[in-house]
Amino acid sequence: MRMSLSDIARNTQAVGDYALFTDLTVTGVKTDSRLVVPGDLFVCLPGQRFDGHQFVWDAVHRGASALLVERPLFDFSGEVPILLVKNTLRALGQLAASWRSLFQGRVLGVTGSAGKTTVKEFLSSMLRARGEVGKNYKNWNNELGLSLSILSFSGQEKYWVLEAGISENGEMDVLGRILKPDLVVIVNVGPVHLQGLGDLKGVAREKGRLLSYLSPGGTAVLGTDSPEIQSLVPMRDDIRLVRFSTRDPEADYFGGCLETSLCKSVFSLRLNKVEVGVDIRYPGRFMLENVLAAATAAHILGLEAEAIQAGPPAADLPEHRCQVHSLRGFSIIDDCYNANPLAMHCVISDCREMNPAGPLVLVLGEMKELGDQAPEAHRNLGELAAASRCAQLIYFGDFSHEVETGFAQGRGEGGFVRVSDKREFLSAWRGLGLNEGIVLFKGSRGCGLEKFVTALVQELS
Repeated sequence: MRMSLSDIARNTQAVGDYALFTDLTVTGVKTDSRLVVPGDLFVCLPGQRFDGHQFVWDAVHRGASALLVERPLFDFSGEVPILLVKNTLRALGQLAASWRSLFQGRVLGVTGSAGKTTVKEFLSSMLRARGEVGKNYKNWNNELGLSLSILSFSGQEKYWVLEAGISENGEMDVLGRILKPDLVVIVNVGPVHLQGLGDLKGVAREKGRLLSYLSPGGTAVLGTDSPEIQSLVPMRDDIRLVRFSTRDPEADYFGGCLETSLCKSVFSLRLNKVEVGVDIRYPGRFMLENVLAAATAAHILGLEAEAIQAGPPAADLPEHRCQVHSLRGFSIIDDCYNANPLAMHCVISDCREMNPAGPLVLVLGEMKELGDQAPEAHRNLGELAAASRCAQLIYFGDFSHEVETGFAQGRGEGGFVRVSDKREFLSAWRGLGLNEGIVLFKGSRGCGLEKFVTALVQELS
């Protein structure tokens, strides 16, 4: 980002004593004082644990060119320009929206209940064949993360690929006003963030709000494997609708799985009569939907088959996303990145398919933010685990009784054990006496199951 202080003040409706600094140019935005470098605007965000206003001295010492604050800071009057706003987070979003409005390239918005980070990474990797690409850092997909990601871009990129994540009603409108995308990908709709969105219809409705912010002449890419997506199509004749499916062979954009194993997956895609084969180094049939979503968008943007094919193998997914450790006869699948009922079903089913007869150990964590539907969702999780014929279900988190009940109702062949820490997990593991098999770790981000992965890797190393 490169913007004059006067433009920043105008775009954020800021007030303050900065008349002597209007010609100042800001070259970056930071909300963490430890990361400030000369030329940065330091944005003071109040929070439950930390208040950015308490770290102004550090930011100024590190070279902050200006401050964006919610309350007056008289100690710094005249030393650095201070812009005062009612809400620094909202002002940050306004600033990001302003920077987006100056961007001459294409802005692509990606949302969905599962896999949006993976789609973003695959699509970004494909588009690099055409030029420089800006994307969210990891899964910085809420108002703060999206704004900081956009403000970190130079503006010289050819594409911005940005995922939009929401958990409450009204949040997508905030993100949509910032993004103003030229193309939107909605990968799928599933029962996630029900605590804030109510039910599946609420999830679909909120995800679909992003389509309302499509630029005139823009394109909506919709995954029709989720029936709820059919209801998202806006009544607009100025946008193009493109649908993709892994189930309907009649779809213009269709994909099938030729092979999946612990070391790779091989997919066959038909992109409006163009046949493309894609190999990725990640396990799981469920990855097909992600690859197809990215490939559909890339094909619409005019990419050749070779660039689409080369993109996914070169993409780097975030830590704890389908990472496989092979140790002493065991394949440890670290998929602790996040979890919801849709993702759980896909990954557990794939693990059993990849190892039809061998031992399967499921180390699962609570699925958070499901609201009133959490008990039923966790009973269903137990039944799903039972259907996988796992040798053992090790569970961490709340709703353990519901998971155990579902496991018993599904007549699980293996055992069920609830653990509360790493020590209990290792004790349960040692009691199994296995010498081979697949071990899947999956739970919501808040569970921190990666500490169990680390413990088991150390145990087997």
